[in-house]
Amino acid sequence: MSTSGTDLDDTVSALRALVLAAERFRHASAEQGGIGVSDTIVLSHLGTAGGTLTPGQLSERLLLRSGTLTAILDRLTAADYVTRTPNPEDRRSVLVTLRPAGRRFLAAGRKRMASAVTSVLNSDGTAAELSAQLSQLAAGLDAQTERLLKRAAAR
Repeated sequence: MSTSGTDLDDTVSALRALVLAAERFRHASAEQGGIGVSDTIVLSHLGTAGGTLTPGQLSERLLLRSGTLTAILDRLTAADYVTRTPNPEDRRSVLVTLRPAGRRFLAAGRKRMASAVTSVLNSDGTAAELSAQLSQLAAGLDAQTERLLKRAAAR
């Protein structure tokens, strides 16, 4: 990819447009599912992690305080999207696990996202290339996030 000023500006603008579209998609999905936007973010992190995380892991990933996360988990538990069970490896903690309703919510979102992706991709292998590039971009954004967090902690 060329890194000339104009190309880079265009790429950053396209990325911002994608992020904004994804945020709007998340809001609509939350509305459709009868849950809050923050709730959908927790579900997404659980889904990405294989379905189970501790509250501490969720707090770290979402950059949330435990009180805020507790309120979200209370809502998701009441909606039957997640369950909290004792952690067999650490009696002091619990495991937050996706329930079938939470998995269905995520599967519906993935299906809608897949529809959006296939509407713009060719069948010539572009999907694999795009997937690799998006994964690299996500890793780059994660690295920048860590740098920001370290700077903020040093203040």
